[in-house]
Amino acid sequence: MFFPYKDDNPRILYPFVTYGIILINILTFSIQYYIGQSIFIYNYGFIPNKFEIKTIFSSMFMHGGIVHITSNMWFLYIFGDNIESILGHVKFFLFYLICGIFAAITQFLFDPGSSIPMVGASG
Repeated sequence: MFFPYKDDNPRILYPFVTYGIILINILTFSIQYYIGQSIFIYNYGFIPNKFEIKTIFSSMFMHGGIVHITSNMWFLYIFGDNIESILGHVKFFLFYLICGIFAAITQFLFDPGSSIPMVGASG
């Protein structure tokens, strides 16, 4: 099967953080969609040539479109609960944030002059 629809790994902990991150992402996308994609993305997406700490964090919860958020949230739903069970709630949330921070910093290091906003925490 190429498209995962479930996993067989039992979870030990209830995935509060995973579900919370999914909810935050959906709420952020709803606001982003209501306000206007372009305006929201250029104000809160991480833009390397306008390096701002706050946009590193805000960009982690944003998505470029309906397919982007749907696919990211689907994979987080399928696999996030297992990772959260292994790491624990706090470590999993820190892992999510650290991966998002490193993704933004890597984008900055590879193209510091870029004016194209980066959104999503896929890194």
